[in-house]
Amino acid sequence: MVIKSIGSIQYAPIESRRFNMNVYRGALNDIDPQKMISDILANHIDIAIIHIPAESQNAIASLANIGVPYLIADMLVYYHIDLKTYKPRQLKNKGIQFVEYLPAHFDDMDDLIDRIFQNYKNHYTANPLMQCDLVEIYQEWAHASVTDPEKNRIGWLVKLKDRYVGFATCVYETNEAEIILNGILPSVAGRGVYSDLVRHILSFFKKMGVYDFKLSTQAKNYAVQKIWSREGFGMQESFFTIHLNPLMNASRIKEREFTLRFSVDGSGGASILKCVEGNGHLVHEVHFQRRLEEKKIRPEVMVAQVLSNYYLTEFPGDGTELTSNSDTFLRPLEIDQAYRVRISFPILDDQTGIGKSLVKIIDSNGDICVFSYYDLIELQS
Repeated sequence: MVIKSIGSIQYAPIESRRFNMNVYRGALNDIDPQKMISDILANHIDIAIIHIPAESQNAIASLANIGVPYLIADMLVYYHIDLKTYKPRQLKNKGIQFVEYLPAHFDDMDDLIDRIFQNYKNHYTANPLMQCDLVEIYQEWAHASVTDPEKNRIGWLVKLKDRYVGFATCVYETNEAEIILNGILPSVAGRGVYSDLVRHILSFFKKMGVYDFKLSTQAKNYAVQKIWSREGFGMQESFFTIHLNPLMNASRIKEREFTLRFSVDGSGGASILKCVEGNGHLVHEVHFQRRLEEKKIRPEVMVAQVLSNYYLTEFPGDGTELTSNSDTFLRPLEIDQAYRVRISFPILDDQTGIGKSLVKIIDSNGDICVFSYYDLIELQS
């Protein structure tokens, strides 16, 4: 996993295509809730994959102030070695070969990855929105290491007794290099094959004049970290991998849209706050025990009731239960102003009836004043 720079999140075209969602990713030293909300809304982000240095773990608390669902997907650890002082070590396995990886080896590489990464889990598998076949993704990733127009990539297949038993793909620049993807077959584990692969790679890049060599893995992969330590590496960096799931663009079905207007009726002895659809249909009203100044009556008090009524009576309608909701108010709602309400359904499980819906309340300028998440269960009849 290459973390090139810290400070921004960028559109991730490969993951966006892979998951059919608007995916962004990047690394941040800190979380600015207001900037993050602005980025999410401006770019209609569905999923943001963010790496935060472990030293900045206090930034994780700021995620609660953004108002979107999130999860800690994994912990990434980086190990480094200084090749200027590294002394190449003797290989343990006689006759072991390292064959430069070329497109002609795609079938062999696919077979290795299929056997090495069965049942493997990474940060994708921690997110219910990103369930996928990791073997397929790693095969695609390995192919890209020799077909990508960038030329600063190289890889090897490990051959032992006339069969391929492992591989590694790397990326490099003038003074640094990194393993991107690597592994060996379980059948040769414990025989020093992986150590030999690492030693070969370090010797190769030392001859190239590379100074800093690094590799990374999830914190839970203890066995490989022991090998790296024995080979002279030291842990220097670690990152939390955070997934934000704003779901601002995705919807399993066509979005629902209607117009609302809030008004106050103070003609009697009490004040009544009303919410009316664009067609004049009364959606909800709140009665106050006494007459209040209009500026003291806030439409925000009835947002949850208005939206709950919609889910229970309009869509999905009868048989729907709301299990939880959260509202984030970005701008005040005003009396006698028309608002456009857009309701999407980014998660909808036809089998269980469980879904998550996103509501955006938008003013006449096109600015989102409120966004709300509702967890629904459509009970089966």
